[in-house]
Amino acid sequence: MRTNETTDRRWQDRRSLVYAWLLLFFPVGLYGLWTSRVFDDRQKWRFSAAVAVVLVVGSAGLLNLLAALVCAPMAVFLLWRDPEIARPTFRNFTIGAGVVALLALSSAGGGGGFGEDDCTAVIEQGGATYFRDSDCNVIGKMSD
Repeated sequence: MRTNETTDRRWQDRRSLVYAWLLLFFPVGLYGLWTSRVFDDRQKWRFSAAVAVVLVVGSAGLLNLLAALVCAPMAVFLLWRDPEIARPTFRNFTIGAGVVALLALSSAGGGGGFGEDDCTAVIEQGGATYFRDSDCNVIGKMSD
C-alpha cells in the first residue's frame, strides 16, 4: 500500500509526475520537465516540440476531446502504476483529472460560442438590409 512518499525527491525528478502534468496541464508539465534532473536536453526539447505541435496543429474541439478522453485518463494511469506516488497525491491528481475531463467535454459541444452555431449576420436582399441575431431571428431591417 502506498501511504507516504518513499523518497525525498522533488516532484520534477519523478518521471511519472512530469508525464502526468504534461498530459493534464502542459504549462506545469513543461516547468517540471525543464527544471528536472532526470531528463536530458534532447528529451526536454522533444517533449517541448511535441507540446508545441499539438497546440499548433490541433483545433480547439479536437484538443478538448483529446484532453478528456485520452490525456486525463492516461495521466491518472501513469500515477496509479507508479509505486513511489503517495495515495493522497494520486487521489488529488485523479480529482483534478476528472474536473479537467468534465470541463473539456462540456466545452467540446460548442454551445453558443463563435462557431458554426452562431447565426449572427447582415444580409442584403431585394434592396433591403436584414440584421440577424445569434438565434437566427431578424432583429432589424433597413430599406433604401
